Formats: sequence, C-alpha cells, structure tokens
Amino acid sequence: MAPEKHRLGALASVHRLDEIGEGLIDTFALDLHGGGHLSVFLIELFGKDSEFFDLFHTGKALVDAVHLPLNQPDDVRKEDPDPVRWKTCKFVLKRLSMPISDTGETAFQETRILINASEALQKAMTPSERKLLSRLNTPARIQTFLDTLEYSVEDVYRCPLRVFRERMGHCFDGAVFAAAALSCIGYPPLILDMLPNDRDDDHILALYKSDGYWGALAQSNFSGLRFREPIFRNLRELMLSYFEPFFNIAREKTLRGYTRPMNLNAFNGLHWTIEDKAMDQIALKLNEIQRTLLITNPMIDGLSRVDERSYDAGLLGAKKEGLFRPSKTKSSRRNER
Repeated sequence: MAPEKHRLGALASVHRLDEIGEGLIDTFALDLHGGGHLSVFLIELFGKDSEFFDLFHTGKALVDAVHLPLNQPDDVRKEDPDPVRWKTCKFVLKRLSMPISDTGETAFQETRILINASEALQKAMTPSERKLLSRLNTPARIQTFLDTLEYSVEDVYRCPLRVFRERMGHCFDGAVFAAAALSCIGYPPLILDMLPNDRDDDHILALYKSDGYWGALAQSNFSGLRFREPIFRNLRELMLSYFEPFFNIAREKTLRGYTRPMNLNAFNGLHWTIEDKAMDQIALKLNEIQRTLLITNPMIDGLSRVDERSYDAGLLGAKKEGLFRPSKTKSSRRNER
C-alpha cells in the first residue's frame, strides 16, 4: 500500500517546522522532507481571502513538500516553469526576516543538506540490523514487530534505534519507532496523542494513510489499543474505534480527545531516530499541539462501565505494574498505557 500523495498547487510558502507540526489537518498527511528549522511548501488553496499564515488551519489546503532551488543561480531559477513560485517565496522570506542574497542563498542552504531521519537510522545500524529493518516493509509487518517487544514499565524514553536493539518500549517509544519505520518505507512519520480524563494515561499512535484512509500502529499494555487497518475516512472515525477499549482498571471509559498529528521530521535536527534526548522534546511538543474533543459532557455523564469480558480481554497479557492507578498522580512521561 503506497503512502498518500497530494497534488502540488501554485502558491509557495515557508513555515517554521514546529508551526507546521501544529497545523496538520485531517484531510492530508503532511510529509516534511529534510530537516532543520524551515522547509518550503507548495499549497493548493481552495477558497479566497484566507490569511496567508493561516493556511494550515483552514482545512482547505492540500500540502506537499518541495525543495525550491533557493541555492541555485538566477539563470537556473529563471528556467522554472512557474516564476511566480520564486517571487512568492521571496515575499515570505522577507516576512520571516530571513536573509536573501542576489544569488538566492539563504538560511535554507544548511538545512537542505541535513540527513533525513530514516537514513540516519539505517546508517547507525549494523548490516544485520539493516537487513531485519528492511523486512518491515508494510505497516502490518511493523506492527508485528511491535507486538514482539517487551512492554516497558520504566519511566524512561527510548529512541527508535534503542527500541530496535533492546526489543523493549512503552507506548510512546513504540509509536515513535513505528513512525521511524514507516518513514523508511515512504510514509511521513506522524504521531498522535490520545487524551484521557485525569483518571488515566495518554496513549500514542503512529499514523499512516493508504488510498486516502487512516490507519494506526501502536505498542500498548492493552490488547485493544494497537493496530488499526487503514479503513477510516478521518481522524475522528479512527479515534472512535479506540473508545471502547480505552479504559482504566476501575472499568471507566476514559478517552476524551486527541491532538492533531505531529510530523517527527520537524525534529530531524535533534536526530530523533538515534538519540534518546530528542524524545523529551517530542513529548513536550505534544503538550502544545491543538486538541480536539471526542465527546460532550452529557455523553460522559451517560457512559456505562466496561463489562467483565471486555475488561479481561483488554488486559490479556498486560503487565500489572504498568497499569495506571486512578488514585495516583499521573506521570509527566507517557509510558504506562
């Protein structure tokens, strides 16, 4: 199954990568190529009079990444079939107070040569490790690998390389690893934070799209919070598929909302696939991303308890020491679901 592709339009813009991460919308999977602080994009905008820097929040734009020839001489740029593209990009660079020289050399020059995350992961591996990673060539096979991992109850983060080598991780570690593995086979490395009430822990998913439909990969202490086939038309549908099996040990259904997807290519400069220290930055950024509620207060008031059979099925094979206890204070790290 091939990753979702998007048709390029005719308007160029530049956004900081952390802003892009917050601006993802349900109608597309945004793939950031390269790394650093900035990337260049083409946008096909449906509708008029939208604020230039609100494009990623309108729900009306299809976006795909592209590297414009900013470090090419003027005579090369003049051969571009769409000269408006370069003119618009220069305008945006000025808005961002970025330096522009007569030859088009800007702060992009350094970011353009940064190694991408999937290449960094593979270069850090031994030949035998790369051979095994190459076998994880579909989302289902990546999930099968996740299912072999020992569930971690430690209050630490592991980067994808460490997860691969130690065969261990909690839900955060597993989702970030899955995102890295997805990026190796052509998908954008997207993760999403599922948000409970204050009587449970978060759960992190790695997302992907196939033929326009959302699917998900996950590591979890709960049997029902892992893989989802790519059959969901939007993120809300996908999230609702997790609602019933998302419960605590008091048999309360605790899922309340979710964040927008976050593209981990925004952290390429931190070498997130091979450095543990990048995990804390990813976790902190998840706390800042726009959130969407799934259910209303009247719905919450009417929720029933989880029945005994569903409860037992959800906890099949779970590590009891890794289960969230509603009476205790939630950990600042996302490591227990």
